[in-house]
Amino acid sequence: MDSGHSLRPRLRMKVTMSKVMRRFSCILVLAFASNAIGLPAMAAPPAFPGAFGYGSGATGGRGGPVLHVTSLADSGKGSLRWALQAMSGARIVVFDVGGQINLADEIRVGGNVTVLGQTASGAGVTISGARLSITGSNAILRGLHIRPGRDKGQGRDERDGISVGAKDVVVSDVIVDRNSISWATDENLASWYSVRNVTFSNNIIAEGLLKAGHSEGRHSMGLLVGQTTERVSVLRNLFISNYWRNPQIEATVATEVINNVMINYGPGGILVSQGPSRVDVIGNVLIAGGDTPEVGTRPAIEVKADNAGSAFYIHDNRTPLGMDVAHGKGTGLIVGGRLLKGIAAQDILPSADVLSVVTGSAGARVNGLDPVDSRLIERALAGKAKVVSKAWSGIDWRPEPTGASAADSDADGIPDDDEARIGTDPNVADSHLVDPETGYAFIEIYANGLLPR
Repeated sequence: MDSGHSLRPRLRMKVTMSKVMRRFSCILVLAFASNAIGLPAMAAPPAFPGAFGYGSGATGGRGGPVLHVTSLADSGKGSLRWALQAMSGARIVVFDVGGQINLADEIRVGGNVTVLGQTASGAGVTISGARLSITGSNAILRGLHIRPGRDKGQGRDERDGISVGAKDVVVSDVIVDRNSISWATDENLASWYSVRNVTFSNNIIAEGLLKAGHSEGRHSMGLLVGQTTERVSVLRNLFISNYWRNPQIEATVATEVINNVMINYGPGGILVSQGPSRVDVIGNVLIAGGDTPEVGTRPAIEVKADNAGSAFYIHDNRTPLGMDVAHGKGTGLIVGGRLLKGIAAQDILPSADVLSVVTGSAGARVNGLDPVDSRLIERALAGKAKVVSKAWSGIDWRPEPTGASAADSDADGIPDDDEARIGTDPNVADSHLVDPETGYAFIEIYANGLLPR
């Protein structure tokens, strides 16, 4: 398997700090002048190079201060809760530590934030005990291991991995990319309430816990795109051993499910349970497993919604019963062409390539795959994937605490050696400044090179 740190791009040659500041000043002057004389505003780049789908326009905390997670504690200054919930305004969150963060309750993630989990040392950061609940607009979350488990923590009925949405507010422009999410007692990943313009991409979504104390009994849920959610892209994710919701879509205006892999999906593969919904299902690979009943007769794609306003495009999907086999009351609403354009046509892979691409790149991959993800993928490809009811024993899924792995003289989140390549000054805290050549903050340029493209 690949290692994110070995895939850093070759960046432009070092420039002096005075040049950086001149360029930064220049872009501010040009932006002000454009406003003053009515010229079109300069377009922001995507959330990161290679971002796509409806949430790809999120800017997160770009240009705001860099906040450092220096503690693995549940709360207090320097904790993840402090950076995401106590602080507000545009901010970029980096990790000066690696290890397990065990939460007593959910962290409510306010908006205008970029979380760069890939900056953690060692095997990265694993969040357990509770969910991350994105309750503010304009958020980017990358490079995190989120494994809530069934130990002490948040109530079992609400213990997702990541949820997007909040009651009585609109949450928009969110991208959740290259995270590893497993062992939730409710959904591993979910959107609910009034949510707009979201991308879930390149994540491992695995082993929702089946019998773990949820009030509804047997659960094990992958991804729920909930009611009143609009414009959602579910792209290149790896679903393994979730008994239901791989994913499930409920009464949304527009959702695209493209180039995902679903292995050992139980009785619940791709399901559109309610309408009105307009859904594109393109280029996915569904592979049955030991927990998938009625493999010979039960289609893996089901469209129950048959009400006015619903429509479905189903194309190039590989299932155990053949290409594009679907059932449900809504099959009469299947149309012959794409309904949505959240992802450009040139970014859609043929289904023949999807299994190797997704299993080779999905997940957090901080310094490569951690032991849990490595075993998940290995067992899934060997036909040994299994729905579980508790976190694994006999494997070290709780990473050892680690500190910063490289010298960072100015403590701005970019190691000295990387500053030399990027063109910033290792003695001046300048990583939050925006590079006018790319439109990204320098800390983003560094961190974007730590995960595979």
